[in-house]
Amino acid sequence: MEYLETYILPVKELFIVAWACQFPHLQNLNTSRVESGHAYLKSFIKNSTGDLLLVFKSLALAVDTQINQVHESIGQDTVKTLVK
Repeated sequence: MEYLETYILPVKELFIVAWACQFPHLQNLNTSRVESGHAYLKSFIKNSTGDLLLVFKSLALAVDTQINQVHESIGQDTVKTLVK
């Protein structure tokens, strides 16, 4: 206990982010991954006046685009492996 009081407790705030990232807690933790995902989705929704169907189609396009990018990346890696 003396070790904890001497060395760990004075710097406990430095450990909280690593611990908090493991457990979601009511969306109180913003990360750059979340912000980047949000920006990516917003890039497919061109305006804020569209109806729900337009939003759904835009999000479907975003997902399809990501899937195509993953497949393309896998294909490129496969070609690189075959060439070596």
